Amino acid sequence: MANSDFYQVRVSKSANYDLQNIADYYLLTANNNVVLELIKRIEKAFKSLTEFPDRGSEIPEMVYIGILQYKQLLADPFRIIYRIKAKQAEVFMVLHQKQSIKKALSQRNLYQ
Repeated sequence: MANSDFYQVRVSKSANYDLQNIADYYLLTANNNVVLELIKRIEKAFKSLTEFPDRGSEIPEMVYIGILQYKQLLADPFRIIYRIKAKQAEVFMVLHQKQSIKKALSQRNLYQ
């Protein structure tokens, strides 16, 4: 794939806030090595979107309520919620797989 075929990944303020909360939580409940490994896993997933932005799957909870433009990419144990717009993958949320997307949606505006 030529460089011009690569997508940019834009991480929203909301997703950066999620990443900070993830780091803070695991620093309290585990240790630095765990935090570094989890962040590395998430960053690797972000990077994969530059070459394969369509690799994510539909999000059943969002499809059910008629929100079709978002995809999810799993970076165990997290779900990366993003959409593709032009040549950009826009990351809006990073949630633990056990977190409720419905609750997260009610707390944020994905149409910013």
